[in-house]
Amino acid sequence: MNVGGRSAGCAIVGFAARFPGGVTARHFWEVLEDQGTLIRRVTDARRALLYPNQQPADARRDLHGVFLDGVGAFDRRLFTASPQGAGADPRERLLLDTCWTAMDDAGLHGATHGVDVGVFNGQDAWYDGPRDLAKRISAALGLRGPSFAFHAACSSVYVAIDAACAALERHECEAALVGGITVFQRPPADRRESPTHAMRSFSAGADGYVSSEGCGAFVLRRHDATAERRHSVYGVVRASGCDASEATTSSGHASRDRIGALIARTLAAGRLRAEQIGYVEAHGIASLVPDAIEANALIDVFGAGPRREPCHVSTVKPNVGHAHAASGVYALVKALLALRYGKIPAIRGLAGSELNRDIENPDDAIRFATDTVDWPARHGESRHILLPSFGLGNVNATLVIAELAPVRHERRRRTSENSLPAATHVAL
Repeated sequence: MNVGGRSAGCAIVGFAARFPGGVTARHFWEVLEDQGTLIRRVTDARRALLYPNQQPADARRDLHGVFLDGVGAFDRRLFTASPQGAGADPRERLLLDTCWTAMDDAGLHGATHGVDVGVFNGQDAWYDGPRDLAKRISAALGLRGPSFAFHAACSSVYVAIDAACAALERHECEAALVGGITVFQRPPADRRESPTHAMRSFSAGADGYVSSEGCGAFVLRRHDATAERRHSVYGVVRASGCDASEATTSSGHASRDRIGALIARTLAAGRLRAEQIGYVEAHGIASLVPDAIEANALIDVFGAGPRREPCHVSTVKPNVGHAHAASGVYALVKALLALRYGKIPAIRGLAGSELNRDIENPDDAIRFATDTVDWPARHGESRHILLPSFGLGNVNATLVIAELAPVRHERRRRTSENSLPAATHVAL
């Protein structure tokens, strides 16, 4: 783990994610742009898996969240899996299928002979079973390279990306497969759950989060390998950083100063100025105290100096709930889609709602998005997105995702409906 900041510069060249109800990445963007939500009451079929020993009448019927389809499905013909081995765990089945699709999307599937591929996975402890899915994914896909699982709750995916970038920079692998998954074996039970089944991030009406499932995978490569193979590039991890400090508030949340310091170090590592960040895809846990701490830390960083244009703050959690270890998957997908479509979606439910009263009055330098904002590409300038996350034990992580100026190469056709549309070749 990099405690501080790292200038990464690793390209995201492949992607796949699972969405409920047959939703694709393109449909997911439409949900974001329309300020919609994928949070639903759990279906009878999924409830039966959560309450296997209870009669339907006894099972909790008001359970809401994002619950993935196909938890019990698996195409064993693609893998050397048996009921006693790989693929027996529902998380492993979903993650294997998703990683396979991401590798295919990156043009690496079936072409990994002689290419060392590291696996870095963020996962939760919600499900009984293997604690290290990364090594099982490596074995099932026949991948060579470092293999690590990260248990940092909400920040797990970003911590995994930070570690993957470090391994790529040290030439420990030629490509890195970063996954994140949360699947519930039993109903989530947390005193911080919203009684209204809605997340109201940064709002005075915030009353907790909605637990959700999620699964996604991203393929990263170094710049030189990307240029040589003429990969399509969704975005570039311009900088990353982690902070495992135990300096927290009395309520157990990350402190304002620690959050601001980590963001500042990450920007410095990427040789970036605060005014270059046009969009923050915030953590936004929809609880009054941590929302205010995060927002005020962002105001400290991005409201401190003059800006040509404001920095817009949004968060995906009101649209999908809190997916715990997989929450970074939804946030990163949203960020990459924002680069693709040139828009910053609004924070669902914040329009017409009073801002959290403990958030200091933001000036024009920073704005919490209440409407979708146009964010077009500019000639000669790259757009940058900051993604902060705060996890279990105060393991905090940040990423800066950037675009690169396209060059005139024919686009490679994407193979997956759940991959991002129309990525282009880029000059690296």
